Amino acid sequence: MAEDRPAVNVRELPVSSTEDSKASWRIEVDWKADEEEDDVPLLPRRQSGSLQFSEKPLGCIWNSGTGLLTLGAFTISVATLCVKLLHDRVPLFQLIAIRSLASCIILCFLCRSSGTNPMGPRELWPLLLTRGVSGAISMTMTFGSLFLIPLTDTTILFLTHPAWMTAICWLFRIEPIKWTMSVGVAICMAGVVLVTHPPIIFGGHQHWGLARIGGVALGLGGAIFATTSFLTVSKIGDRASPIVMTFWFQMVGFLSSVPVMFVGFPTPIKWGLSWLDIVLLAGVTLASSLSNTLVNRGLQISSATMGSVTLTSQILFATLWGIFLLNEPLSMVGLIGAVLIVLGVVMVSRERAAIKSSREAATEEMHRWSWDRLAAWRQTRVNEVELSAAERLARVFG
Repeated sequence: MAEDRPAVNVRELPVSSTEDSKASWRIEVDWKADEEEDDVPLLPRRQSGSLQFSEKPLGCIWNSGTGLLTLGAFTISVATLCVKLLHDRVPLFQLIAIRSLASCIILCFLCRSSGTNPMGPRELWPLLLTRGVSGAISMTMTFGSLFLIPLTDTTILFLTHPAWMTAICWLFRIEPIKWTMSVGVAICMAGVVLVTHPPIIFGGHQHWGLARIGGVALGLGGAIFATTSFLTVSKIGDRASPIVMTFWFQMVGFLSSVPVMFVGFPTPIKWGLSWLDIVLLAGVTLASSLSNTLVNRGLQISSATMGSVTLTSQILFATLWGIFLLNEPLSMVGLIGAVLIVLGVVMVSRERAAIKSSREAATEEMHRWSWDRLAAWRQTRVNEVELSAAERLARVFG
């Protein structure tokens, strides 16, 4: 068995010392294996007839940012459609409580399987609580808007959150704002006016009762609180898992909706749920959970601009659901407003992505400059030591 061992060659090499002119020694070991061992692969080679995951259709979708974001937008529209179908069947806060509880159970199972603490690091609890509260308020307002106004209008109003984020960042001096971003915000606001069709501008009050006013206010409020939630998530960064942040959001939603549900506001709790109610509730939960996974994966492998553009396809899906399943009217003015909102969102998201990329490039350049300065300083120091050693040897033997 001793003949199978690789040969070892050990030799001593002098190196310069950084403290004085005395030479120190290091050991260099060369492992020489037999030529026959070089031909043995460490891992079994893939057979010619087998396929990797990336070569399968499912793998192609998983590695496509546009495909994932489109599927994410579709599943979001399915979740909102289920909520819309439940608006006269299940009370609002009962719907939120059941959805949040089911999501918490799923997330706890995922945390247990991955060995993650669902509560996250203790030092991040204030930020995680802020994310949970803002996300729960946004969900409650958006669901309330779906209960009061058409599905398409709620979807369009919620997608204005990039414009609200730009306005909040400018108001609190969080990041610089370019003039093109201001134009994008103005275009978004013009689109909101066309979609909501307020009678003070267009005249006519037949469609503007308390339900319409409340639905529009809740839809815009949901977008604004979603912006707060997104800013908190960016503040947390990679210090907490996305599963942990989603768990806090669902936990706060459940804890805040249960007391209101038992009080019976705005309608009493419904104890006897039909099979259709259960199916729709399951659709809300599963579609919401799947959309979070698809959108997070899509944003990881695609640009922010492409993500914002693709996610606006929710308007198309919501319009189709409204026409063919909900019998909601479609107006040309509303379509023009939707186009303006998409255009404004694209402008704002593109400039925000450019600002982020330039900031990252500047940070990388600063790090590269620091390393270059450090390498130059070390080389200068080595040269000084070598020169000092040469001078001492010249004094001795000169």
